[in-house]
Amino acid sequence: YADTGANSPLLKYLPMFVLPEFFAKPSLQPDTDLLFVGNDHTDRAPVLRLLSQQAEEIGLRLKIRLLVASWRYWLRRWRNDALFSGYITRPLTLDEVRQHMARTRVLLDLHHPGQTGLTQRTLEALAMGLKLITTNENVRNEAFFHPDRVWIIDRQAPQLDRAWFDRPATPADLSTYALEAWLRRVLASKPLLV
Repeated sequence: YADTGANSPLLKYLPMFVLPEFFAKPSLQPDTDLLFVGNDHTDRAPVLRLLSQQAEEIGLRLKIRLLVASWRYWLRRWRNDALFSGYITRPLTLDEVRQHMARTRVLLDLHHPGQTGLTQRTLEALAMGLKLITTNENVRNEAFFHPDRVWIIDRQAPQLDRAWFDRPATPADLSTYALEAWLRRVLASKPLLV
């Protein structure tokens, strides 16, 4: 999952897998330019506020589905938080996530600062043929990385570029990340005895 132990002779780096339903993007017309779906942790809300303002300034449609605890939801509503319309208090089902992703052009991935491996959402988005904006620098080391497809932003000073959104990108081949391929690699590996 994370590549921090990949240099160890006992451990081999193996990213997450993609479920089959994410390899078939429904034929919906995108009504969103940029989508974020995830839990509220660390600095996600402040980063989303900055990106929301930038998106509006350059004419991009940003949709946010940020899962927050009920008490935070009501507190932020009381404070008239600019992101309020994007807050949710119930986790989305896998099908709901996929439906939101099917209606966007680009997925926004704000990984946890302590995480080095890829998020599940990164792989799901690329498998669906979406472009990706992420804060995870380590995505640069993956075979599917291409700057027209994956754009890395600084979480301290994120910047959106309208030209990047409008530039076409070749979809990534994520067949090696498919659940079936992932299981074959796991089952073919030698067991680790401790």
